[in-house]
Amino acid sequence: MSKKRIFIIVNFLLINSTFDTVNAQSSIDNTRANEALRQAASNGLGPGGSIYQFSSPDDRMKVLGDTYYDSRWSVSSVLLTDNKKIEGYFGRYDLRQNEFEIASEKGLKVVSAGMIKSVEWIDSLSKEKRRFINIADYGSGEIEFTGLAELLNDGKIPLLKRILLDEIPPTFNAATNSGSKDLMIIKKTKFFFVVDKNVIELKKKQVFKAFPNSKQEIDSFCKRESINWAKEDDLKKLFVLLNSKFQQ
Repeated sequence: MSKKRIFIIVNFLLINSTFDTVNAQSSIDNTRANEALRQAASNGLGPGGSIYQFSSPDDRMKVLGDTYYDSRWSVSSVLLTDNKKIEGYFGRYDLRQNEFEIASEKGLKVVSAGMIKSVEWIDSLSKEKRRFINIADYGSGEIEFTGLAELLNDGKIPLLKRILLDEIPPTFNAATNSGSKDLMIIKKTKFFFVVDKNVIELKKKQVFKAFPNSKQEIDSFCKRESINWAKEDDLKKLFVLLNSKFQQ
């Protein structure tokens, strides 16, 4: 690819020049970021790209899948823990590295999730605003994880969404010439809710346990609305009810 084309790709990522006003250099690792940008440019991927895949020649192991919460670039507003903002740039969240990538006119920058208070981004497909918060601000309880969680419903009882990575190693057996030579990255979605700074994995029995006096009302609502406890939109409806009932 010509230098001119790479220059065009990098400049396409620029939305405004506000990044220069933010002194976040201590949280930015340029080495890995610049390598990722080089790969993205060579593969023709930029804003709106649907996959970020590390691969090697066919006779060697490939990594199938990607490590992003959402592999598509979206216009983002990042609020750092020191209350400084990085606004108007394309960004995406790398789950494996626990870092948020930001595309600027100077190249790809990465900010540790521990340095981030919250992120808002405009989904590049639905055009809807999505919000992510630092889970440390919501307590921990029995759940042991760090980083960003998507805030699906705010209120006294927040509803959170996490995507976890499951890596399936190669299963190739040379003796039988069977199995896969590739490392597969599988994404698993889990939902959580927060009660009094206690982060709880969302299951029906856990919700009933948290609100024993409202078990009958919740159960009746779920039956009436045909709530599927594994569907995001249904859970949003349920937590609209819970937050309207318990916000007082």
